[in-house]
Amino acid sequence: MRAGLCFDGFYSVNEMVELARLADEAGMESIWMSDHICFRDSLTSAMAFLATTRRIKVAPVPVSPYSRPPMMAAMALATMEELAPGRVWAVAGTANAAALQEVGIRVTRPLKTMREYVQLLRSLLSGETVEFHGEVFNINGARMGFKPSSAIPIYMTAVKPKMLRLSGEIGDGALLSAGCAPRYIAQCVQEIKKGAERAGRSLAERGVAGFITTSVSESAKHAI
Repeated sequence: MRAGLCFDGFYSVNEMVELARLADEAGMESIWMSDHICFRDSLTSAMAFLATTRRIKVAPVPVSPYSRPPMMAAMALATMEELAPGRVWAVAGTANAAALQEVGIRVTRPLKTMREYVQLLRSLLSGETVEFHGEVFNINGARMGFKPSSAIPIYMTAVKPKMLRLSGEIGDGALLSAGCAPRYIAQCVQEIKKGAERAGRSLAERGVAGFITTSVSESAKHAI
């Protein structure tokens, strides 16, 4: 098991930057910055974490096709990778449908949208000239003006069976929801495995991450 730190965007960016620095010094592997609508932006916060740490990996969660078109998302991720090579993970996901609805964005056709989105992110981040006319996205010969120095892993957020299988099929890993029961996690892993096998891959080639609520103190009484 590998340990990381998740921010929900409710703390100030200065507080999160300081915690990110401490996590880096403590040897934690990763920081996951949640993109909650109406709170601190995940991409700009992630950039601040990368600028003030040395080794820890950083993942904005999620990069949504409904709020960040493929090219805009690729530009942001590649810029982060340029600042901190080898320390950026992407997490693509639909995001919170109810929160998006509040700001006038409808989540439609999530499976098809996510399949096209991940495909386009990979193509753009690899420096390809992209000519793509799908059911959701259209790109007319666009190409990134610069290319990341190393490949950026693309995880996918997933909750239900079909999206879990899709994450196993086309993602580099899956990010489960927060506070999941052990039985549900085991079921999710099996669905991810099915998707990986569908693509001729093994579960060992896919990462599975999740968020666990913790309370840390020198005193068990205070932690509880």
